Amino acid sequence: GITHYIKLSKNNYHIHNHRNYKQTYKEIPNKHKIKFLNITKKEISNLLSGKKNFNMVGLSESPFKKKRKINLIKNSKKIKILVATQCLIDSPHAFGNWFFSDFVDWLEYLGRISEKTNYEWYIKPHPNNLRRNKEFIDYYLKKYPKFKLVPPNTSHYSLKNKIDFVFTNWGNIAMDLALLDIKVLNTHQNGRFSSFNFNINSNTFKEYNSKILNLKKFKKFKINKNEIFESYFMH
Repeated sequence: GITHYIKLSKNNYHIHNHRNYKQTYKEIPNKHKIKFLNITKKEISNLLSGKKNFNMVGLSESPFKKKRKINLIKNSKKIKILVATQCLIDSPHAFGNWFFSDFVDWLEYLGRISEKTNYEWYIKPHPNNLRRNKEFIDYYLKKYPKFKLVPPNTSHYSLKNKIDFVFTNWGNIAMDLALLDIKVLNTHQNGRFSSFNFNINSNTFKEYNSKILNLKKFKKFKINKNEIFESYFMH
């Protein structure tokens, strides 16, 4: 792969078994955990300062670059949602089956949800392969006019205290924005953060759908920063 060697077997036939991350972490001796977490905290400090890391393959700059003022996000009492898309030409089944057939199916589902909810909807295209995704994003914005476009190069810091919830599948943005105290809903049971508790994860489509329709219940969701460190180290 781009960033990893992968050993496949009859029991391990996906790129990663992310569901094992938390249990594997628990089995590491404490003396090693202390050492590893100290290294991890330094890396995340560098990440938050705008330095690129190993997870930014294909990005021209860090999404934690200096905040730029954007006036796209309205100042209102409505729940504000940012949909952070995957790259639409990426593999939708690298980690096994999930709630949707592919990324377009997921986006169409959210488009239909937007029409029957009183949320404010924003969409941020994945910065990789933007040229090859642009045609669909343009079509999508016309089809579902409740969505407003957030430029893909927008700094994460520009979203802090403006966006209430982020919807993604298993992207790095789920960790990045949790570091800034923004609540994230993931879709994949074997996504990178599925075994940790700093995002809002679901095990079934019914559960996921119910959470989206009842976001007020999750306004006080607590983000466990220690689990972010553990997850980052495991990856």
